[in-house]
Amino acid sequence: MIVLFRSFTTGRLGTIVAFNVQNYIRVFTDPEILPMINNSILYAAGSAALGTGVGAMLAWIVARTNTPGRVLVELMPLYPILMPPIMKNIAWILLLAPKSGILNGFLRENFGIQQLVFNAFTLPAMVWVFGLACVPLGYLFLLPVFLSFDPSLEESAYISGSKPMRTMLRITFPLAFPAFLSAFVLNFLRGLRSFETPVLQGSPGGINVFVAKVYDSMSVEYNPGLATAYSSVLIVLSVLALLFYVRATRFSERYATITGKGYRVKIIDIGKWKYAAFLAVFAYFLVGIAIPFVVLIVVSLIPYYDYETFMMFPANIDLSNYHRVLNHPSFVSGLYNSLFLSVTIAARHGPGRDHHGVHHLPDQGLRQQGLRVHRDNAPGVPSAGALARAGNRGHRHPFIQHPMGARIGAVCRLLSLCAEKCFGCHREHS
Repeated sequence: MIVLFRSFTTGRLGTIVAFNVQNYIRVFTDPEILPMINNSILYAAGSAALGTGVGAMLAWIVARTNTPGRVLVELMPLYPILMPPIMKNIAWILLLAPKSGILNGFLRENFGIQQLVFNAFTLPAMVWVFGLACVPLGYLFLLPVFLSFDPSLEESAYISGSKPMRTMLRITFPLAFPAFLSAFVLNFLRGLRSFETPVLQGSPGGINVFVAKVYDSMSVEYNPGLATAYSSVLIVLSVLALLFYVRATRFSERYATITGKGYRVKIIDIGKWKYAAFLAVFAYFLVGIAIPFVVLIVVSLIPYYDYETFMMFPANIDLSNYHRVLNHPSFVSGLYNSLFLSVTIAARHGPGRDHHGVHHLPDQGLRQQGLRVHRDNAPGVPSAGALARAGNRGHRHPFIQHPMGARIGAVCRLLSLCAEKCFGCHREHS
C-alpha cells in the first residue's frame, strides 16, 4: 500500500502533496519501457531456468543415484550460499571482463585468441551469474521431493520393462513438476527484484532492468514517487507470475503420493555414470564458490589488479589492503552491525519458530508464502542505498539519520530475504 500511495505523489519524503498520475505518465511514455520489460523477463526467466534446472539435476543425483561420496556430495550444492551475492558478481566481473578479465587474458596469452570470448557485461553473463546463485534454492526444493517418492510407482515401471532412464523421464520427473514449478517461479521473482547483478553487470553494458531504474530514480533524481511507480510495474509482473503458477498447479493433488511409514526410496545404479555425476556436482561446487572465492582472495593479496599482476601471484603478495581495512574507522561498527543482523535473523528464524512444510503438497510452499514473495518484489535494496546517498547530500530525515532507524530498516529487509531463501528447506516430519 505504501508503494501504491507513493507512486501517485511527486514530493520528497516527509512532504504532503496532492495526488496525480505524473509518475505513471513518465513510466509508460519512457521509450525504454518495452526494452526494460523484455530485459527483466529474459534475465529473470533465464536465471530461474538455469538455477532450477541445475538444482533439480543435483537433487536427483544426490537422492536417487549411487554417486560416490554421498555425504560430501549432499552438501556441495549448498556451499555457494555462504558467499554474498555481491562478492560473486565482483569475482565473475574479474573473470569475464572483456579487456582485463582473467579468462580472456588467459586465452589471449596462451592460445593467441585475440577476439573477445567472454564479456561480463552482457545478458547471458548476467543470467549465468545469478542463475548459479539460484541453484541452492532449486536444490532445496527438489531434494525432499525426490527423497519422498513412493517406490511402488517406479517398481511398477521396472516390472513392466521400463529402463531406468525412461522411468526417470516418464515417472520421476513428472511427479516432481509442481515442486519444480514452485522453485522456478520463486527464482523468477528473485530475478525480477535482484539488485547487484543488474547494477554491476547490466548497467555498464547498457542492459537496463526495472530494479536499476528504481535505483536511478531514487539516487539520481531523488524522486521516490517515480521509483515506486517503476516498482509497481515489478509488482504487476510478480502478480502475473503468481497467477501463472496457481493456474498451472490447480490440479496439483494429482501429483501427491500417499504411503505408509517405513518405505525407502530405491537407489538407482547408474554404473560408470556415477563418476560423471560426481564430477557434475563437483563442477558446480567449483564455479559456484571455489573459483570465485579463490579469485577474490588472490586479488585481495596483490597491490593492484590487472592480468599480469594477478598471474604473478604469490610472488607479489601484499597485505596493504587488509591493513587498510582493519584500520578503517568503520571497521568496528560494520563488524558490530553485521553480527547484530546475523544474530537477530538467526533468533527470528530459529528452530523454535513454527514453519510450514512446503513439500506436503508440492505447491503449498509458494502459495503459503505468496503474499511475502509478492510483497518482497517492491525493491528495498535500491531504495535503501539511494536513501543513504541522499542522506549524504543533505536530504536527511531524522529517522533515517538515526542509527537505530537504519538498523530497523535493514533488519526488516533482511528478515524478508531470509524467509524467502529458507522456507523451502524444511522437510515434513511424519
